[in-house]
Amino acid sequence: MRHKSNKWRSLEQLLLFAPVGTKRALNAVMVQLLIKLVAPVHDAKDFVQALRIVLRPAQQARGCRCAQIHQCVDDDRKLEYVEEWEDGDELRGQFGSERFVRLFELLETSAQRPVVEFRVISETHGLEYFVPAVPGGSSSSVA
Repeated sequence: MRHKSNKWRSLEQLLLFAPVGTKRALNAVMVQLLIKLVAPVHDAKDFVQALRIVLRPAQQARGCRCAQIHQCVDDDRKLEYVEEWEDGDELRGQFGSERFVRLFELLETSAQRPVVEFRVISETHGLEYFVPAVPGGSSSSVA
């Protein structure tokens, strides 16, 4: 049985998490590239493979915290491509690269108009952000 809260499954697992219950203010503002797209009909597997070819050099690039591809479990054609960068300069340094050109060529073949977002993130919080909002919760109860 599928759970709606776990709709996306990760194809690439390269994450850096802040320890649970901590607040981490970033020295530099992190930038996240998020692309939502739909693979062409009958071509999801090859499309994901092409995205992986673009993703691998990003994972090895200086300043890249993580790069991932997520695929919807209800519709394997719906994809999310995510890169997280230490700062905007590192990401902007990728814009003219061969892999970035290839990424945008893939966007042109999407079955639907892709959504491309550059998100600027200044803080990351752990469970202490959530716990006070829970009835009976307090930030002192999180170790």
